[in-house]
Amino acid sequence: MKLMTKLRQMRTYLFDRKFQLVIGLSIVLILLGVLFSKKLITFFGEGNVISYYVATTGNDSNPGTSDQPFATIQGARDKIRALKAQGGYTSPILVQIKAGTYVFDQALDFTKADSGTADKPITYQGYGGDVNLSGSKKITSSWTKCPANDADCNLLNGDAKTNVYYTNLSTDPYFKDHTDFNSLFVGDARATRARTPNEGQDTGQKDANGQAMGVGYYNVLPNTDPVNKYQDNFNYRAGDINPAWKNLQNIEVAFITRFYASRMNIVSVLNGNVKLKGSYSPSSGAGIDYDYNCKSGGPCTRYYLDNVFEGLDSTNEWYLDQVTKRLYYYPPAN
Repeated sequence: MKLMTKLRQMRTYLFDRKFQLVIGLSIVLILLGVLFSKKLITFFGEGNVISYYVATTGNDSNPGTSDQPFATIQGARDKIRALKAQGGYTSPILVQIKAGTYVFDQALDFTKADSGTADKPITYQGYGGDVNLSGSKKITSSWTKCPANDADCNLLNGDAKTNVYYTNLSTDPYFKDHTDFNSLFVGDARATRARTPNEGQDTGQKDANGQAMGVGYYNVLPNTDPVNKYQDNFNYRAGDINPAWKNLQNIEVAFITRFYASRMNIVSVLNGNVKLKGSYSPSSGAGIDYDYNCKSGGPCTRYYLDNVFEGLDSTNEWYLDQVTKRLYYYPPAN
């Protein structure tokens, strides 16, 4: 059994002293009290538990003692794997992860090789305070407030023109080569990707009974064009999408369809129709039927547009320009 944390879209997780990772016959996540370690030692006897420590000030070449801890959870895991290979796994193992933030550059994997047994469990536990396991990267490039003469900033609306900041990721040591992210956190809070319509915005679109059906969403129109019949496109209502928007191909259309949500990039916008990238396979004839509900007499599929530069109109929103590698952020007033 393999437990993998996917770091590409990994949210920062906070684990306090109640967090414990227990690997038994399979790898099991268990939330217990901090007294678990004492109970473990009491149950098996202090001399019968092998203890290792991990700390942000440690080194993976250390022996893993309290005074000379490992630097990473991977270091403790690899030590236990080596111990097993040498025949030294004869007692329960307790890995105590000292308080601090541990940053991951790659996935943290636990496999069958890391499993313990019913009489010799392997436990990973927070120790001495909050343990923060983070797959995020801090942006280190400098920020600039939009100047009055900036052509791109002048495309923004209202107060955003003079209150949005940007940074050039091309000058950031890490992000100059890694702009494939879709989540931005300011402090511990997720910022909102610039979108239209805004979440909760009443678009005024109603069904046949006069009920609002587009609060925070737009709705596709039925596609009756026999030539344009394949589901790699959809029709939109006038005013919902502007073909003149900056970087149309950077925009993601987020659909809320029948039983799932899908995201597709725009290829082109022409005559009230949006062509999408990657949603239809000519060889198999497979695609997403965006106007299925319309055809069956129900409300049309809802959608919103994500990463729209001109949609950067509310505080705590951000936009990433994949062409210029500019990252924009609209901070709160304070």
